[in-house]
Amino acid sequence: MSYRNPTQVVDTQTGQHYANLQKTIAGSFGNYVNSVKAADAKEQQEKEKRAAQETVRLNGLIKERNKNVSSAMRTDLKYPTVDYGTGAKGIINEAYEIESKNPTRSIDQNQIIATANTVGDAARPAAEEYVGKQTTFNTAYALPIGTMGGISKGQELKVYEGLYNSTPDGVMSKTTAIYTLDGSNNIVITYENGGKVFDPSSDSMLPQFVPDWQPSVDSFKKQGLTNELFNFADSNNDIYKGGEKIYENGRAVGVLPNRKKFEDSIKKGVRANVISGLSSNDAIALYNNVLRTPDEDGNLPDEIPQTKEWFIFDKDDKSPEALVQKGYQDAITNAATKFVANQAEYLKKPYKYTGKQGENPTTPEEDAKDIFNDIIGDVQNNINIVGAGATFNEQDNTVEFIRPVTTYETDTDGKQRKIVTDTPMKFDLNTRAGMQDYVNSVVDRMDNLLGQKNGNKRMAIKKLVSGHFKDKKKEARDSETSAKQSTGVMRDEPKQVYNPITKEFY
Repeated sequence: MSYRNPTQVVDTQTGQHYANLQKTIAGSFGNYVNSVKAADAKEQQEKEKRAAQETVRLNGLIKERNKNVSSAMRTDLKYPTVDYGTGAKGIINEAYEIESKNPTRSIDQNQIIATANTVGDAARPAAEEYVGKQTTFNTAYALPIGTMGGISKGQELKVYEGLYNSTPDGVMSKTTAIYTLDGSNNIVITYENGGKVFDPSSDSMLPQFVPDWQPSVDSFKKQGLTNELFNFADSNNDIYKGGEKIYENGRAVGVLPNRKKFEDSIKKGVRANVISGLSSNDAIALYNNVLRTPDEDGNLPDEIPQTKEWFIFDKDDKSPEALVQKGYQDAITNAATKFVANQAEYLKKPYKYTGKQGENPTTPEEDAKDIFNDIIGDVQNNINIVGAGATFNEQDNTVEFIRPVTTYETDTDGKQRKIVTDTPMKFDLNTRAGMQDYVNSVVDRMDNLLGQKNGNKRMAIKKLVSGHFKDKKKEARDSETSAKQSTGVMRDEPKQVYNPITKEFY
């Protein structure tokens, strides 16, 4: 066997392959690097674009915020007595914070933003309303307390003086507008001063005023002069019947118009005017401040408590609540009617007798009879004089009412304490005693019969009750006897009671 060197294979390709591989890898890496650089550049561009967009958005929000602030501040500058800016800026800045940080927002957040955009528009009408109430307050504030058109007595005015800057101390106080949302997401503005919140939609922004009732007074006075039933030039006219006589040396020389007849003629209209035409608070304020006058003993009636509304009761409701309210309304009506009469100067001017034919002045006895017949013949129109909330039951011929009854009790210290109790009472007009109580009660309270000078006339009227029952019973007996005689029947009949109102026996 021969030995020969083996044939050697010379690799001439591997190096090239490696070289190519390296070249490929280098090229791929280069491409990768380039692609990464390109991606980074694109992302950077997008970031820069987004940043630019965000800057534009934020600048828009800032511009919108400044616009809203400027709108609110115009109101604040125009109405310097109220701080409209602080509350408005708070809402506007809150909306800006929400919008700047939360592009995607909740419904409530969006509502805050919407509110911020309209806060300036909401402030202007609220400010105008405030100024209107300020003018109303200051106009009433300039009048004496407790007079028509002025502020009712007993009001806490310090808070209103601060709210409307009506005094030097008030000017130093601060009134702030508070912005909130109602159930419909509308802006509601209230005012705060001295720790008290005032709501323009309620009565809290103004104290209780006394209504200016004088135009109605003048109208009712005119009605008295134009009433076709009244002829002040005729001494025999109904307006003078029962009027106070003017005497000189024991002789009647004239007669005053009968105030009660005048008052009766306007009372229904007065009641409609003050009870239905005014709010309950205004009617009560008018009574408490202006209409109340002392009674014949010089005592001023108690004030009527303020109430936001009159309650509606059935006509025949005799509950304490119904009677008390009726008593209040009757007191207001009677006082208002009297107030009109007091201003009617023609009621203070007597008719002077001239001695001409037809002038037949009545005697004091005739006067008493006229008044008595009016009292018993028109119970419905006279019961208000009797007592609070008095009602007349025509069927039963009874008068029911509530009257304050005063009693005294001794406390543990031996001191007496007065107790006033509203007590239900009843007059039975079918009986002489009940009729006497009714007549006495009316006579002792009639304006035309008050005073010592009318003492004899009051006594004369009261004495007529006894004679009235005697006359009617005699008439009844005569009529009954005549009827029995005509029918041939003469026997005892059950005792009947005469009703002087219906003029019937029961």
